[in-house]
Amino acid sequence: MESMSVKRVMGTETEYAVSLSGAGRYNPVQLSFDVVNGAADSHSKNIRWDYRQEDPVNDARGTRLERAAARPDMLTDAPQLNITNVIAPNGGRVYVDHAHPEYSAPETTDPFEAVLYDHAGDLIMQAATERASSQTGTPIELHRNNVDGKGSCWGTHENYMMARAVPFDQVTRLMTL
Repeated sequence: MESMSVKRVMGTETEYAVSLSGAGRYNPVQLSFDVVNGAADSHSKNIRWDYRQEDPVNDARGTRLERAAARPDMLTDAPQLNITNVIAPNGGRVYVDHAHPEYSAPETTDPFEAVLYDHAGDLIMQAATERASSQTGTPIELHRNNVDGKGSCWGTHENYMMARAVPFDQVTRLMTL
C-alpha cells in the first residue's frame, strides 16, 4: 500500500435523534441525557470535560458576539452542573449537543481507521440507547438521520486540521463548491 504524502488528522462527529416508541409527547433533552448516561461505565462516568479553552461567542471568522446578546444555550463554556460527557471505550466522546446526543470519533491520520471509528460510534450509541431504555424503563429509539420531523435537521460533521494562516474566505469557497 502506498503511503500518503501528507498526513492529515481527521475525525467525524455524528448527531443522532432520539424519540420514544409510540409516545405523543416527550422531552428530547432528557432522552439525550439518558442515552449519554447509558454510554457511561464505572470507569468513564466520573470523567469531566474541560471547557476552559472554549469561547462560544467567537466564531471562526473572528467575529465576537457580546455575551449579553447570546442566548443562554450558546454559553457552553459557563459552568453547568448537568453537563453530560462520556469518554467512549475507543477514545471517542459521547455527549449532549443542545437537544440531541452526539458521538465524536477519535482523531486519526488513517482514513480507513476514521471509517471504523465512525461505524463503532453507531454501535456505541445503540448499546447506550439499549442500556438507557433498560435503566429508565422507557423504549428509547435512536435515529441516525438528518431531521427530527419537527423542523430541526442535523447530520455528520467532518473535522480538518489546517494552518490558521489560510484565509477563511478561501476555506469556505473551497469547502462549499
